[in-house]
Amino acid sequence: MVAARTGSRAAILRHSDHRGPVTSIPSKSMNLFRMPIDVAIVDGNAATLFELRQIIDQSGDLRCVCASTSGEDALERIPRARPQVIIMGLGLPGICGIECTVMLKRARVEAQVLIYTSQSAEEPVGRAFQAGAGGYLLKRRDHVELVQAVRDLVGGGAPMTGAVARTVVRSLWKADAGNSQEILSRREEEILSCLTSGLVNKEIGDRLSISYNTVRHHLKNIYTKLGVRTRTEAVIKYLCPSPSDLPGSRRPVDLRAQGTFGSGSVASLTTLEKQMK
Repeated sequence: MVAARTGSRAAILRHSDHRGPVTSIPSKSMNLFRMPIDVAIVDGNAATLFELRQIIDQSGDLRCVCASTSGEDALERIPRARPQVIIMGLGLPGICGIECTVMLKRARVEAQVLIYTSQSAEEPVGRAFQAGAGGYLLKRRDHVELVQAVRDLVGGGAPMTGAVARTVVRSLWKADAGNSQEILSRREEEILSCLTSGLVNKEIGDRLSISYNTVRHHLKNIYTKLGVRTRTEAVIKYLCPSPSDLPGSRRPVDLRAQGTFGSGSVASLTTLEKQMK
C-alpha cells in the first residue's frame, strides 16, 4: 500500500485498502477536487472591500482574484483577472457601479455581475438590470446569503433579496399598465407554462413535440407581446400579473403569497433564468 501523504491525497488513502479502489470519500475531501469560483470585488469603501475579500476567501469554494475600490481600477484589472462573478458596489468614486457594469459588458467581459449595495429604490434596481447585472443583493451583516448568491449566479440563477424582487415585480406591473399587449396564442401559452416549470428549450420541444428552432421562434414572439427581454421577466409577468390582468394569463399565481419573495430571503430564480442555448 502506498504510504499516506498530507493533504487531500492522504484523505483518500485513509479510506482505501490493499484490496481495491477507494470505497468512500468524505464530502469535505470531495470539495478539494472542485475548481474554486473566481470572484472580483468592487467597492468604494476600503474597509468593506477588505471584509468582503476575507468572506470570499474563507468560504471554501470561492476565491478573490481581484479587488478594486474604484470603477476605473476595475475596468483595468478585471478583464485580465477573468473572474466568473463580479460583486459590484454602486457607490463608487468616479465611475459608478452601473456605468462600470455597462463598460465591462461592452468590453465583452463574460463574468456575471452581482450588485451588492444598500440601495433598494426602483430606479437603481431597474438601471442595474438594464446594464446587464445578473443579481441584486442588499448589504446585511449576515454574509451567508452573499456567498450563496455567488454560487447561485454561477449555477444560472438570478439571486435577489426579497425587497429587490418585489421592486422588480412592481416595475413590471407599471410597464404592463402602460402597454397595450397582444393576446398570446394557445401554443405561446403552453410554452410560457413550460418556462414556469424551469424547462429549457430542448425540454420544451420534447414535451410539446416541436423543434428547438420552433421553440425559439415562439419565445421571441412571447417576449415581444409581453414587452420583456428575459425569461425571468416573462415568467414573473405570467405568474404575477398586474391588477388589470395580463393578457394570456388564465391562471395567475401570486408568488408572494407562497413566500418566494418574502422579506429577508434571497429569491434565487435559478430555474427561471436558464439560458436559451
